[in-house]
Amino acid sequence: MSIETAIAATAAVPVPKPAQWLGGSYTIAVSTPGASLGAFESVIAAGEGPPLHVHHGEDEAIQVIDGDVDFWLDGQIARLGSGQGVFLPRSVPHCFRVAGHRPARLLGMVTPGGFEGFFAAAAAAGVGPHDPGGLAAFGRQWRVEFLGPPPFAR
Repeated sequence: MSIETAIAATAAVPVPKPAQWLGGSYTIAVSTPGASLGAFESVIAAGEGPPLHVHHGEDEAIQVIDGDVDFWLDGQIARLGSGQGVFLPRSVPHCFRVAGHRPARLLGMVTPGGFEGFFAAAAAAGVGPHDPGGLAAFGRQWRVEFLGPPPFAR
């Protein structure tokens, strides 16, 4: 495959405007034909992050582009700063929270792809922690199980 063909394949997928969901702005960066890989960029407000959850269908990796983020992975917490990344394997509970007083910018990658569309769909559906039953039902459609609030001390 030529580089031109590879670029054309990903450029053929329209990039939607950023989706606003749970204190974050999510933009699809790469959505591949056949959904072998998906990537999204997010800007998450200080103190925000997703509920505790587990992916049943994909592995996820997140790189912190800017800011400080506390990641919770299967009961362990680590603070990552700009340039650091974490691998979040499928079937392992995880979440994160932006540390400090400024937003964090993240690059998320999922394999297989497809989950990168979750954020726009969740924003459009209006689901979130305010409706645990609705969020749980919505999550099942995306092979993600929401387990409750982030286990960080406030």
